[in-house]
Amino acid sequence: MNISSEMNFEDMLRVKLEVLKREHRDLDEAISALELSGRPDQLTLRVTAAGICGSDLHLIGFGSLPVTLGHEIGGRLADGTPVAIWPARPCGECDRCLAGATTQCRRGAAIDYGIGADGGMADAMVVDARNVIPLPERVRPEDGALVEPIACCVHA
Repeated sequence: MNISSEMNFEDMLRVKLEVLKREHRDLDEAISALELSGRPDQLTLRVTAAGICGSDLHLIGFGSLPVTLGHEIGGRLADGTPVAIWPARPCGECDRCLAGATTQCRRGAAIDYGIGADGGMADAMVVDARNVIPLPERVRPEDGALVEPIACCVHA
C-alpha cells in the first residue's frame, strides 16, 4: 500500500497504521487508530506541525502519560483553513477566569491541550472551536505551530 496525494485523510491514516503494524509486529496489539469524534462545539484538525517544547521534555521525564503531548500546534480544518491552536483551556468557573484573567485559570495546565488533554503530536486531533485561530492564507499551517511560542515571548 502506498500513500497517494489523491487519497482522503482517513485512508492515509489507515495506510500509515497498516505500515506501522507490519514493521512492528511485536507491537501489533499496542498500536491502534482512534476514532476522532467530538461535541458540536469542537472541530477536527489535521495536524501539519507540532513543536517540541521544553515542557514536553520535562513531561516525558515523568514516564508514560495518559495523553498525547504537543501544545504548539498548526494544521488545517476539514475545509482547508490553515489554523493555529491556542492550547489553554480555561475552566471559566474559578475566580481568575470570572475576573477575565483566563491565562491564570486555577485549573491551568491540568486541562490544557498537550498536558491535561490530548495534544498535537498526532495526525489529527479534536479541539474546542474557541481554541482555533484561523491564519491568513499566506501563512503556511506548519508555521501555525510557532504562534504559541511567539505569543509567550510577546506576553512575557
